[in-house]
Amino acid sequence: MSYTTGVGRGDAKHSSLDSEPARGHDILKGGIVVGTIAGDEARQATENEHNLSFRDAVRLYPASIGWSVFFSLGIIMTAFDPQLLGNLYATPAFQRDMGYLYQGSWIISAPWQTGTLVP
Repeated sequence: MSYTTGVGRGDAKHSSLDSEPARGHDILKGGIVVGTIAGDEARQATENEHNLSFRDAVRLYPASIGWSVFFSLGIIMTAFDPQLLGNLYATPAFQRDMGYLYQGSWIISAPWQTGTLVP
């Protein structure tokens, strides 16, 4: 095993626990050799997460699940909003309560419709 100091390839100096340099690996700041220490641990952690069952993943990451559901519902409801408001404007009870009488029919004025649709 070799430990490195320095940054980048080629300009790293090796201290010798072994005299063999880290070949084929990127040498990072602070003497970390990717692929021998951090790489193996990261690969194992990724494999462990991929092998989790759905139930185990929900138990381990409830905050992530909540965040995802919260923002997904927000995006979905943003798409439904214009459609729901259009149906609301067509409801006779809403027209009577919020609109005005025009030529014998209750309507919601265009400025109010525009104002409620614009976020």
